Amino acid sequence: MSIESHKHSYTREIVCPYCGEEQGDSWEYCTDTRPGDVFDIQCGKCEKEFSALYEVETTFTSYPKGKE
Repeated sequence: MSIESHKHSYTREIVCPYCGEEQGDSWEYCTDTRPGDVFDIQCGKCEKEFSALYEVETTFTSYPKGKE
């Protein structure tokens, strides 16, 4: 199964692929990783180990400079 076809892709929190439990404060898992890194974690509920991919979305905001 590819990462793109998995039902827990592009979520705001890491979700266990076995029991569906959301792993709260997922950002804490990424303190020593960089975008694109894959790391292993253990679910806090079912205690099964799984891998997660750290992804980042970049957005921009623009606005007029000075008074119009």
